[in-house]
Amino acid sequence: MAPRSSYLFKHALIQDAAYETLLRERRQKLHHTAARAIAAEFPALAEAQPELIARHWSGACDPERAFAAWRKAGDVARSRNAFVEAHAAYRHALDRLAATPPSLERDASELELLLATSQMIAATRGSTSPDRVEINARAADLAAKTGNLGHPAEQIFGSWRAAHVAGNHPSAMVLADQLLDVARQDRGTFTRGLATYAQSATRLYIGDLQGVEDHFVRGEAFLSDRDLRRYFAATWTLSIAGWNAWIMGRADEARARMRRAVATIEDDAFSRLVEQWNSSCLHVMLRELEQAALLATKAIATAGEHGFRQFGWGPRMARGWVQAQLGHPDEGASLIRDALIAHRVNGSLVNVPTRLTWLAEAQALGGAPADGLRTIKEALTVNPEERYWRPETLRVRGEIRRRQSEEELAEADFRDAIALAREMSAKVWELRAATSLARLWRDQGNRAVARDLLAPIYGWFTEGFATPDLKEAKALLDELKPPAPPASAPALYGRLPPVAASAELDTPVIPSAQAPAR
Repeated sequence: MAPRSSYLFKHALIQDAAYETLLRERRQKLHHTAARAIAAEFPALAEAQPELIARHWSGACDPERAFAAWRKAGDVARSRNAFVEAHAAYRHALDRLAATPPSLERDASELELLLATSQMIAATRGSTSPDRVEINARAADLAAKTGNLGHPAEQIFGSWRAAHVAGNHPSAMVLADQLLDVARQDRGTFTRGLATYAQSATRLYIGDLQGVEDHFVRGEAFLSDRDLRRYFAATWTLSIAGWNAWIMGRADEARARMRRAVATIEDDAFSRLVEQWNSSCLHVMLRELEQAALLATKAIATAGEHGFRQFGWGPRMARGWVQAQLGHPDEGASLIRDALIAHRVNGSLVNVPTRLTWLAEAQALGGAPADGLRTIKEALTVNPEERYWRPETLRVRGEIRRRQSEEELAEADFRDAIALAREMSAKVWELRAATSLARLWRDQGNRAVARDLLAPIYGWFTEGFATPDLKEAKALLDELKPPAPPASAPALYGRLPPVAASAELDTPVIPSAQAPAR
């Protein structure tokens, strides 16, 4: 028997040159032989590295086997959270699929592959990436041809996600409603779970907090569908519901929902990133700095390690806000500013008003109030349809103005923040703005009026008393208590009958302006 020899090329260019000297038919036969040999003699290698066989089937000009191999290679890479490699493999699979004869089966396979490719692009380049828009358009055409309600739901969801991330909240609301209509026709848990996610997220950002609660309560049971895991719908929806509960003044419920969100994640990097980032956001809202910084740092590391660049900018901005609050405002402002620029490269506007508010806080803490006011102006105008953080943005502007002794303008901002927060049922934003206004009035000598404003708002709360917001409000109320009369002072008048309770006393009154209706 002749000895079996192996050869190595010293340079890739030499290998390419030798390869090109082979006739096309000869190359195809060699690729065909290699693919079969790997599958037969090295099954473990073929299973672990399907891209090896995929390349040989492509070189053998066998589009059907090449498509199957590249698709498997993409699925394997995706299971390892190697989303860049998965995207490349799915692209190769789409190219091979295009070389197969037209059929309904081919259309269905292409649609599924397009949806998977769209998810990989969203994770690595962002939901508003131009090539993702192109893929979603093709998927929409195929979804219409297949007539399967599940695929139109995913296509609508992809379009919703792009509109949501772009900050186009009116379009996102239209698409979320379309998705809900499809879910009602389909009556399946998968489409209803997607619709619950889309409705909850969209309504949060437009400031319809009660709408978030209604859709979440009705739809939480549908989030257990296993197919929803590829969209992390349960994790995102529970996280959004947690943020919403805190803004509405229910700290314990907010924490409970976030714990349920954490329980939905699987042991993979992207799930961990989503959980770390969303939990960090809740701690920012709660003003729990150490926890927010720890989770943001973990999210940054996870995003960097696995190439989820688009999902690393948000945690960087959260860490920048924490840095500013901990006494490093210049460092924090720089971190927020740089991450915000990168976040907006692909046209993303979602959360930009919030992050600009964080930047303004850092600038003001760093001794640059004029820069802070300019940043706040941008935050209020860049995407006015996004309202959920707007009361806090107004309050922050009021605080900057108060420090500059612009008390009338500051008071106007605090009043506007309170009015908008009441309109939205955002009890935490209302409490923060009322605390700021009460401090202003205290410093002006209007202690009784300040207490009359803050006491009923604080009295509304039934949980969250260990949070910084409620602790600061309570401390201010204690400071504003009128001094007790001397115990030995003689009574000047007879005992008066008790005053009957009035419903009007439950509504805080803001002097010199009509109190907005709840």
